[in-house]
Amino acid sequence: MGQLGKMKIGLFGGSFNPVHNVHIFIAKSLIDKKLVDEVWFVPCKEHSFEKSLESFSHRANMINFALDGLKNLKICEVEKSAKGKSYTIDTLRKLRAIYNHEFFIVVGADILGEINRWYCFDDLKREAKFIVFKRAGYQINNPGINMKEIDVRELNISSSMIRKLVAERISIKEFVPAGVEDYIHKNKLFIKI
Repeated sequence: MGQLGKMKIGLFGGSFNPVHNVHIFIAKSLIDKKLVDEVWFVPCKEHSFEKSLESFSHRANMINFALDGLKNLKICEVEKSAKGKSYTIDTLRKLRAIYNHEFFIVVGADILGEINRWYCFDDLKREAKFIVFKRAGYQINNPGINMKEIDVRELNISSSMIRKLVAERISIKEFVPAGVEDYIHKNKLFIKI
């Protein structure tokens, strides 16, 4: 904890459709390496590149199950009330208006290649700090942003893979926390892809 409650917060944005063990592992790694004090999972309301998603409430509920009992990891539902697409720069500014924390945007090296397509990228370059985690097969070429690199063990799990397994009625037990698996089955999520 910093002075007067000011903390370093990692903003881990994404669709989390669904959240899975790699997301949790990355977030815990940021805490373990003392890069941030807390990681906030920030589910987007709508995907900015038009991907089809389960409802915000389903995705938020799965994150809550995934983070249950985990210290320094929480959900931030700031984008829930967003009208239309959620943009990182708007989310960052909203959070800065509410909190006196130092925020870091957490992204994978795979995202770095397309980050210059993000809405108001020039503003983002000026206003944001990033933590970039390495991904196999992706180079880290800094597009002019303020960033720290983090090396995390590569775990080959993706949300799209999990959705495919669910649709094919194949177990996802080893890829998601137990509460998330139960929630997916109880609510019949991802049956059709």
